[in-house]
Amino acid sequence: ELYNVSTGGRRAWLLDFTELASLCLSKIPVPEIDHEDILMSVRAAGLCGSDLHIIAGGTPTGFSPIPLGHEFAGVVVKVGDRVRQWENGVRAVLVWLGQESLKIIPPNLFVRSEVELIGSYAFDRTDIQSVVDLAASGKFNLSPSVRRTFPFSEVNEALRYLRDKVGNPVRIVVTP
Repeated sequence: ELYNVSTGGRRAWLLDFTELASLCLSKIPVPEIDHEDILMSVRAAGLCGSDLHIIAGGTPTGFSPIPLGHEFAGVVVKVGDRVRQWENGVRAVLVWLGQESLKIIPPNLFVRSEVELIGSYAFDRTDIQSVVDLAASGKFNLSPSVRRTFPFSEVNEALRYLRDKVGNPVRIVVTP
């Protein structure tokens, strides 16, 4: 199992930059939550270009090791005492968009310096909510975009499919 509160731990694929970008399956402690936090049991995680950029060293992070798969879905298993909109047992999906507005960089700053700019930004939180609502109502089927699903034990193969664009992957999903 990917996560187990009763045993006091969970497993996660972690990328450790102190070990020359090694990818390893590690048991990490269940995090403590604060008053306004929720704790989720992750049931599936999507791998995308951001994960490949991190592995290649192109997207610096503020910490190491870092878990792969920042696009995930699961079940709420614990809520902080000030949380009102979530409860245990509810299925949830993480929508990774912050509160900050997009900062537009003048193109001359990176074009003249011949700097490669990696990243994308296409939506705001209301757009994502519309997609979630359409998918939940059955009007928008995301299933055809999932090209392959891999078990947790084959995450390296999943990353290879994504990196090498095997079968023109739109989405790769990793499950326990």
